Amino acid sequence: MRTYCLLIVFYLLLLTSINGGEIKKGILSNQLPVIVEKLPSNKGVTFVLLVKDGLESEPEDKHGIRTLLQELLLKNLSKKLEVWGGVVEGKVEWDYTLYSLRVVKENAFPALSLLSSILTSPAWREEDLEASRQKALIDIKEELNQPFTRLLALFAQTFYKNSPYRFNPRGEEVSINNITLQDIKEFYKRHYITSNMIISLNGPLEYEDIIKWGEKHLSFFPQGKRESFTFPSEPFLLFSKEVTRTIIGEKSWIMIATPAPAISSSDYWAMKIIQVIMGGNMNSRLWKVLREEKGLAYELETFYPPLVGPSFFAIYVSTASGSKEECKKIILQTVSDFKSGGITAQEITQAKEYLIGQYLLTRDDPLLEASSLAYWEALGPGYKNYLHTPDYINGITARDLQMITEKYFVFYVFTALVPIYKTKGGK
Repeated sequence: MRTYCLLIVFYLLLLTSINGGEIKKGILSNQLPVIVEKLPSNKGVTFVLLVKDGLESEPEDKHGIRTLLQELLLKNLSKKLEVWGGVVEGKVEWDYTLYSLRVVKENAFPALSLLSSILTSPAWREEDLEASRQKALIDIKEELNQPFTRLLALFAQTFYKNSPYRFNPRGEEVSINNITLQDIKEFYKRHYITSNMIISLNGPLEYEDIIKWGEKHLSFFPQGKRESFTFPSEPFLLFSKEVTRTIIGEKSWIMIATPAPAISSSDYWAMKIIQVIMGGNMNSRLWKVLREEKGLAYELETFYPPLVGPSFFAIYVSTASGSKEECKKIILQTVSDFKSGGITAQEITQAKEYLIGQYLLTRDDPLLEASSLAYWEALGPGYKNYLHTPDYINGITARDLQMITEKYFVFYVFTALVPIYKTKGGK
């Protein structure tokens, strides 16, 4: 009881801090949307630009073009911003590309102006493209050396057949080698338009000053019509699938996944609660069985990405080479227990508290806050819905969870990497 009361006090303290930030949304004269959250007590300013150029925007033979474009735009920018104590970062994901800048208040407008000049008026140089290409190829190669990345790639190709989500957001080696500077220029011109972008910014600055700055420095982004795309209604599994590949090493890596709702679906928060109960933290069912009771899982994670199109709910485990089938059996039994209505009121309450706590901590992090507001406004059901996350979570009932398991936990995709051993001679 004492712990529960402390949690309530902790949430209230966080909410008091969060509610101090007034959030306003404006539209610049070139139709670029801007979300501004005033945080008077913060010493820094956080800027986020989100571009709605998901995997569906990349031509079939140009996967990785978003990665190369971001590398080009951000090349050498970090060094220039260091003088102002600024940190710039980029991220390329399934549904978007994101640019972020964090800088102290005193240097905010000079740093933001430099960033906006590079984003709106890129310097296109062949030598920069080649340097960016080599960096991207090295990064992809390093990622593919990680068993989890290889397992995720195997899963995506098995789970999705026509969806762009079957590809690596970072790109493919063959296509990256074939992308030209002209390809990148055309992609930039087609997708870096105001109907395809959103700005999210927070810090101790006035809304009016941000809008005034935006009109001066962001008006160079052109207007245009966003290209429409309809995601295939997949995966529609008529039966379960299993695919196994080999890997050099001593451990097995397995993933079991089912279809899951998109971020705008009314089923989204119910599935998030199921994710937590199943394996989202150390109080979860799979953690208790696979880690504490059986000692089978070296690594254990459940994940459910908030995608614009049809998503997936996945359970990932690394285990000893001979424990693959036992882990699989336990996971499938846990899913079956869910379907039979075995979710307790205590599990639901704990999962809701956990999710709300994670949400509040996210809101207390300026970069995560700006990124979340941008993402929910641009690709989800709107930033105002994001602000009401605790209400949506608390509104989920045991019956909702039961219906979700019956709807989505029918068939599954099982993918695994199992070890083969090198001999002394390396064979």
